[in-house]
Amino acid sequence: EPEPHFGYFALYVVYFPQLVAGPIERPGALLPQLHEEQKFDAECFRDGMRWLLSGFFRKVVVADFCGIFVDKVFADPQIRARQMQIAMEHSLAGSVPLVASPLRLSATPVHYRQAPPLLGEHTDSVLMQRLNFSPEDIARMRASGIL
Repeated sequence: EPEPHFGYFALYVVYFPQLVAGPIERPGALLPQLHEEQKFDAECFRDGMRWLLSGFFRKVVVADFCGIFVDKVFADPQIRARQMQIAMEHSLAGSVPLVASPLRLSATPVHYRQAPPLLGEHTDSVLMQRLNFSPEDIARMRASGIL
């Protein structure tokens, strides 16, 4: 059902911007919560700020710092001359640049099958095929917060 209140709709759009893959959260799950009476919880606020600052640190300090070196690697003339940069299709990011294998073997060339997986993309198959967990076991682990 469409949200009639422009303020609540605007809050949803600001809180969950549209990404390449669509919204992070569906409006039907969030908008009703905006209409509920909310009480300030200092512990929840502290935990939320901890998560926010942790993510901000990872993005600004870690990822941006690593990006400097990645840019240098891909700009290196040796990397270009040896054709060590490849591009692969990723399910969310589209075409992503990757460093190719430095090994150049004529009889057994390297074959690149897929881009790096999403977080948790192969969890179920590894648990079932390698560790012999049943789908019910995996469901219980998810329900208890292990996964």
